[in-house]
Amino acid sequence: MSILGLLFGMHVAMVSYSDIKSGTLVDVRTKAEFARGHHSHAVNIPLDQLQASLPKIKAMKQPLYLCCQSGRRSGNAKRLLTSQGIPCTNVGGWADVPEK
Repeated sequence: MSILGLLFGMHVAMVSYSDIKSGTLVDVRTKAEFARGHHSHAVNIPLDQLQASLPKIKAMKQPLYLCCQSGRRSGNAKRLLTSQGIPCTNVGGWADVPEK
């Protein structure tokens, strides 16, 4: 983990392709960012829409894996979701999540 990750409490977990396939990968970037490129198994719910999407998120296949561009927004999403009793894992940047 980088020094910035330690300073800002941004823990990013390493996951495998089978991990991602076992649950739901939620990309919390904006719709425009998501449209420019995303993981093939990702569902887009922008960070600013997460609170309003809680019922939808609770119904998703568990476990939940969160990603964004760098891991910062997905770290914020993890804090929000865990405060609502929704277990999830921050996997960092979407481009680093294995496709296969």
